Amino acid sequence: MLQLVGSSGGTVSNKYSVDYAVGEVAVLFTGTSKTLNLGLIQPGNILTLIVPAIPEASLKIYEFVSANNDGKNETFYINGINQFPENNLIIFNKEGTVVFEQKNYDNSWNGGSLPSDNYFYIFRTERPVQEWKGGLVLTR
Repeated sequence: MLQLVGSSGGTVSNKYSVDYAVGEVAVLFTGTSKTLNLGLIQPGNILTLIVPAIPEASLKIYEFVSANNDGKNETFYINGINQFPENNLIIFNKEGTVVFEQKNYDNSWNGGSLPSDNYFYIFRTERPVQEWKGGLVLTR
């Protein structure tokens, strides 16, 4: 059994995926490409690994789009999106119809040919799995 303990105490094994082979254990830190090889683990032993806390990623979602070519609020902009390269954005209207969906959204949606109105969004990330929901205003 492998037990992971965060630097602030408390077990954090739900934040990591653990993979092992005969004679070693590798811990893959979620959200990064760093792998830490721990060496030999014998059956029945409990290994406690102190790992640094991973800071929660922060996003600021700007819920106003005025795609009128004045250089301000031209696209649906999510500040900090580069922390989540694997994501999915869904935008739907008041009736619940999906009007836009993009995997790996890149701050490029300007409303397309949609009319000025209120819309709603769901932004999901894969690593770590998180979800943000809200409303947005599209004006021309």
